Amino acid sequence: MIEGDQSLHMCNTEDPRPQYGPKGSLPHIVWWGYDQVDFTIRSTPSERPELAALIDELENALESARSSWQVLGPGMKVRRGSGIPGLHYSYRIVWDDGTMLFLPSLKASANMHLWVQLPGGTSARWPTVDLIEATVRERLRAVDLPATADMPLRISRVDITFDFLHSGGSGAPQEVSGSQIVTRAAVTAYGETPPRSVRRTSRGRHFTGFHAGRGDVVCTLYDKVEERTRYAKRGSMRLTDWQAIWAASGVPMRKRDKVWRLEFQIRGKALRSWAASRTLSEFDAQKGDLLHWLLRWRTAPARQRRGAWIRVAEWRSRNNRPLVGWWARMLTALDGLDFTRQGTLPCPTPPSTNRDRLVNQVVWALDSVVAVDRVANPFVTHLDVLDQIGQLVERTAGDRAKRVAEKSQRIGASVWAQTPQPALV
Repeated sequence: MIEGDQSLHMCNTEDPRPQYGPKGSLPHIVWWGYDQVDFTIRSTPSERPELAALIDELENALESARSSWQVLGPGMKVRRGSGIPGLHYSYRIVWDDGTMLFLPSLKASANMHLWVQLPGGTSARWPTVDLIEATVRERLRAVDLPATADMPLRISRVDITFDFLHSGGSGAPQEVSGSQIVTRAAVTAYGETPPRSVRRTSRGRHFTGFHAGRGDVVCTLYDKVEERTRYAKRGSMRLTDWQAIWAASGVPMRKRDKVWRLEFQIRGKALRSWAASRTLSEFDAQKGDLLHWLLRWRTAPARQRRGAWIRVAEWRSRNNRPLVGWWARMLTALDGLDFTRQGTLPCPTPPSTNRDRLVNQVVWALDSVVAVDRVANPFVTHLDVLDQIGQLVERTAGDRAKRVAEKSQRIGASVWAQTPQPALV
């Protein structure tokens, strides 16, 4: 049994080869665990001067550097910018093992969190939750931020992956159409008309997997050997590193063997619904239920849209289609892993109970309304707009009273759920 604080990265069997053979046999899971974990940490006010001094040091080092990278010390180098589109950080410190620390500019350092990203193969390098968190704290201490290192670590993204070895390529995923990949992901544009939530990938005429969803939950299936061969220079893990990890599972790899990876990226609201405290230990305890929700959960068997988050189905009927053979065999192999399920489902994000934050949001919205009105009348004041809002509230008092009562009940329920309850005697 694999529990939350035990090994996360290996699946051993004494004699795995007999299960292989003709097409239709089960694949063997040669590795599973967290492939990447991102943490955010708020710097402590007492260490803001040390953080400002560190940012000044990085700026001075980069100004005198002759290249885009500047070595800071043994196994450490820094570069300007985050290198990730949409991630607005000014500096990126990288260690030899691929761990990255993102730092904001001096002006934004008081408001922005520090960002630590652990590299691919996280669970292969640090096989327990305690070791993963200890590594993050060690990196913060390495840049002279010991008090910040003791602050709570909040996860912002977790990638959980499963590597399936297909002996001789037998039973490996085969090409399917986009219509066969049924998902509850939000529809997103990938340059297609109409936009779809699924994008298939290929190399020439060779099917290499698919990419489903965008944002809170993303599912990717791909040929890991082909991916590492094609993008050998990207990332900190080479194909030889992964082959050593796969071999450690007790299954010797042969020349024609194929390894396909099923990967889920969890972040945003989906992450908070499974780990309200946003700690890795809480998320790790729920991973069995999360996987069941993603791949197996069905509230009404006759209605597929209420089923698993993703499935690869046959063509034969539009509703409640049976699974494609290779996808069903992968799920059967996953069923052999004991994740210690707790029987939970994701909790909806509770409404905000921070009154000061809500008041600030109302004031910011009021500023916007006044700014719009002043285009036509430069003498409009906040009090004028408040008077209009008061009249609107009076006209719709009945409907609003009902909505307020319902929301108050939901807030009260969420506050009660987050409050420790006395044990039943």
